[in-house]
Amino acid sequence: MIKKSIKSITCVIFARSLRLAPRLPRRLALCLALAALLPGSLQAVESGAPAVELVSVCFNYDCARHEVLRFSQRQLDSLRAPFAIASDAASERQAISAAVALFYASAARRTPIWRDRGENWNDDEVNDGRMDCIDHSLNTTAFLSLMERQGWLRFHQLAPRLRRTLALIQDHWAARIIERGSRDSYAVDSWFYEPGVPAMVYPVEVWMAGAAPPRLPSRHAAERSRYAE
Repeated sequence: MIKKSIKSITCVIFARSLRLAPRLPRRLALCLALAALLPGSLQAVESGAPAVELVSVCFNYDCARHEVLRFSQRQLDSLRAPFAIASDAASERQAISAAVALFYASAARRTPIWRDRGENWNDDEVNDGRMDCIDHSLNTTAFLSLMERQGWLRFHQLAPRLRRTLALIQDHWAARIIERGSRDSYAVDSWFYEPGVPAMVYPVEVWMAGAAPPRLPSRHAAERSRYAE
């Protein structure tokens, strides 16, 4: 059960997102904060979009465990908040990055993935809830598929996942979107940080070359109790 609404943590997530991911403009955080205070104010773009969505989230590496999450219309209205300012393809990619964070924050309230730590290097002590890049890429793809079904994506479409191989043995996976106008492809990679931090969005050629953000100190110990309630 969710003990607090997603809306109650929106401001926290996006205050952090401005600090950790400066590519997100301040007006996005302001819009999200305001939307969080107005339940039900954002409606689905397409009539006939599902009023309730079920999404399978996997974890424990190689998707060893699955849990199905239910998203009500009220929750979907809140999760759609980042798209309120998406007026072109570039701002929609920022909204996608932010919305992925909200979906993971919601999932972290209801599954053991609140224990996950950025990348794989710090997961040794995590027995249940850790996620590798396979888990992340499939979960992020599932979230993006929901966004597409709901009609939130006006400038992009979902595409099959991406895989890159560096130094022959380092396989890495990410979700992928394609811009409708230019047909440019982008990797949407949530593996680098812990649940609730905006996903990284890179042009495919940049991601394929090994793009990665700076590593950040883990917030896991300090915020363990917030997700474990």
